[in-house]
Amino acid sequence: LILVGYSSYTMLYIRANQDPAINENDPSTPARFVSYLEREQYGSHSILDRRSVWMESRQDPNAYKADQVNSPLEFLWEYQIKYMYLRYFGWQFLGKTDFFNPQHNEMVDVAQFWFLPFLLGLFGMIYHFQRDNRRALILLTLLLMTGLAVIGYLNQPDPQPRERDYSYVGSFMAFSLWIGLGASGLLELVQEALEKRKQRLTNWISYGLIGLLTLAVPVQMLAKNYHSHDRSGNYVAWDYSYNLFQTLEPNSIVFTNGDNDTFPLWYLQEVVGVRKDVKVVNLSLLNTHWYIKQLRDYEPRILPASLRDETINQMYPMQFKAQNVEISVPKSEQNPRGNIRFRLEPTYQGQGIRVQDLMILRILQENLGERPVYFAITVSQNNKVNLEDFLRMDGLAQRVMPYNLEDPIEPDIISDNLFHVYQYRNLDNPDVYLNNDIRNLLQNYRSCFMQLAMHYYQRGNMDSTRVVLDRMHTAVPEEMVPFTNQDIYLQIGQLYAEAGEPEILRTRLDEVLQRPNINYQRKLSYGWLYASVLDDYAKADSIFTQIYNQHPNNGQVVGGLLHIYESQSQWQKAYNLINRWLQNNPGDQSARELLQKYESRIEQSAADTSGG
Repeated sequence: LILVGYSSYTMLYIRANQDPAINENDPSTPARFVSYLEREQYGSHSILDRRSVWMESRQDPNAYKADQVNSPLEFLWEYQIKYMYLRYFGWQFLGKTDFFNPQHNEMVDVAQFWFLPFLLGLFGMIYHFQRDNRRALILLTLLLMTGLAVIGYLNQPDPQPRERDYSYVGSFMAFSLWIGLGASGLLELVQEALEKRKQRLTNWISYGLIGLLTLAVPVQMLAKNYHSHDRSGNYVAWDYSYNLFQTLEPNSIVFTNGDNDTFPLWYLQEVVGVRKDVKVVNLSLLNTHWYIKQLRDYEPRILPASLRDETINQMYPMQFKAQNVEISVPKSEQNPRGNIRFRLEPTYQGQGIRVQDLMILRILQENLGERPVYFAITVSQNNKVNLEDFLRMDGLAQRVMPYNLEDPIEPDIISDNLFHVYQYRNLDNPDVYLNNDIRNLLQNYRSCFMQLAMHYYQRGNMDSTRVVLDRMHTAVPEEMVPFTNQDIYLQIGQLYAEAGEPEILRTRLDEVLQRPNINYQRKLSYGWLYASVLDDYAKADSIFTQIYNQHPNNGQVVGGLLHIYESQSQWQKAYNLINRWLQNNPGDQSARELLQKYESRIEQSAADTSGG
């Protein structure tokens, strides 16, 4: 059985020797084959040295738990066991919660199973140990070795690039066997309890119990999980990758970030035959020797044959100091020098440079004058080797231009892509499930629309600004794809207000004020928007007064109220407020000057009134 199982791996070895277009790790030799099986390119973590993994995780700004715990043991329990195993276990048998339902515009529990699968499995485990403890022990060993033992073996750092529930399928399958045994055990107990009754009655009760268990567990799980697992009508991966390809000029090179923005592109190229002229370069793989060789050897080739295997095999992260970098480009009216210059900072732990960065520079040097080169907008800033001054956003990709840019977008290109070229199929369909990762990915469309809207806004073209914002809403409806960034949500409202539709900003402000757990700094910013953009001083006064009652010594709050009172010529209110401030801050000379100013204004108002 062991030989039969491992024989399936020969497929990798055989297939790799055919040089397929996608040949990850190139396991075409015994040494490469073993490297592939051992996952060498991903590195490893010591099973025993748990402190170093915890300490490294604490340095990551995206860590979920590492910076909230005080010891490696606590990290093991809180993150590696509770968050990275028990949470997934709960998804399977208790239900996954907190899913956004666009039809009701709220977060709901989509798969609560009333604990029934878990309780039935727990009963099955107890029943199994009572009836056959040897085989029950084997099943328990399987569950633990494919669950908690895997946790101990992997010693996972925080955070992970994606959810890892698939790593524990063996453990979930073991528990699922106990669910089946639990159902069987209940039937046996019922039949034993009714063995002296009429056989016909026993049969009917047994059939009823079978039907009840079927409805309560598998049917209920199917019903409550179906929507979140149904991919009918979900074209996001296809459309996003297609749209990215349509952003690119013929014979382009595009740098991508990771799996989610790379594999859909490869699928369209190798399965559908779309844009095979484009060379997709994955930055995550660009640190590996085998991938660099494929970029040199596989069509379309973007590295010269003179880059020898020996040179590639010696490429590793190296010590690096910040320095100016120069890349040759064709001479033009915008760049008569024939080169672009930029400063490159260390990219690896503040002291070194990664192989991927060296290869980006090499690929640019070899191709920038002959092939258009792009970065997908999913690529983070620290992976663009400080080329920001030369990157022009054309849509879902930024093109590396051979000269310094005054404007980061070309409005005609990006407008044509967003309005006439890109597909947004079913993003307005509430029957199509969009998970958190998809909704985050779709924010990239909004980023493109916002860049174009800001371009028109900064040039005073309010009609075009409004048209772009309207198109953004129809392409990626907010009801289906909520904003992940509250500031951008309100910024769009501000743009609408500047373009002549202030009620849209008012509606958004009224909505965010109803959200729970808003801190007073955010409420303060909302108050300023009511006052400065909408001229709604009454609403702003209400917000600032509410905050002032809780934070009377906060200078920003007092300043906001003073601004409102001055705008409304409410000098007595301003005088009273600054007088109370001086009682707690008697050394504030600016406040004393304001007090004199307000006193003078009050006297002037009184004189004007009596004179009238």
